[in-house]
Amino acid sequence: MVCTCEYEGGLMHFKHLDALYNFHLFALAWRFKDLTTTDAWSARLTAFKEKDARALNGACLVMPYAVSKRKWPEKTFTMVSAIPSAETSLPKTSGLFQLGKAISSTIKWEWKPELLSKQPHKPLHTIYNAAERAAEVAGKYSMSHTITTDYVCILDDLITRGDTMADIVRAIKERNPRVLIFGLVLGKSETHSYVQERGLDINNSQVPADYAVMWDSAYK
Repeated sequence: MVCTCEYEGGLMHFKHLDALYNFHLFALAWRFKDLTTTDAWSARLTAFKEKDARALNGACLVMPYAVSKRKWPEKTFTMVSAIPSAETSLPKTSGLFQLGKAISSTIKWEWKPELLSKQPHKPLHTIYNAAERAAEVAGKYSMSHTITTDYVCILDDLITRGDTMADIVRAIKERNPRVLIFGLVLGKSETHSYVQERGLDINNSQVPADYAVMWDSAYK
């Protein structure tokens, strides 16, 4: 199923995912898996996923700016992060660690990636069956701490169905049943040909032009 979104405050706003209903997710842009050489934003987000240092610098410029443009509730926030498939905790050398640090320092959210731990699992992009993807990550995340803020933001680079984020939500809720949780990602992954076959027209024309200029400045 293709999830639809609204564009508000510099970010795309999804109100549910295939694996998470009644869940708020904010994303910078679409990442079309079949257009990574022809769609500029898909190429930028793929470069970040592939650990391109310039793409990391671009993301750390654009994403804090985009997040700061949205009006958030006047509450307290903690930010945690998804963890790479082979890791048990988020490495400080990872792109997600640097991105989370940049966002939190800009908008004054608590950056607490150490609150989450995980059992290693197979990379989800190598599993093509939706049920198998969900089963692979189910029960892998854990949280042993109590959250003292009003909201928890889960950071990730790319999201497809939301299976990883669903398991992180489970782990947080087991320890903190009353905390409010939402997601923040660089890209929502879709296959553009699949979208077109269903008569839908989604693209990245809504992303402000100054975001592209800011991101690409890291390449000069």
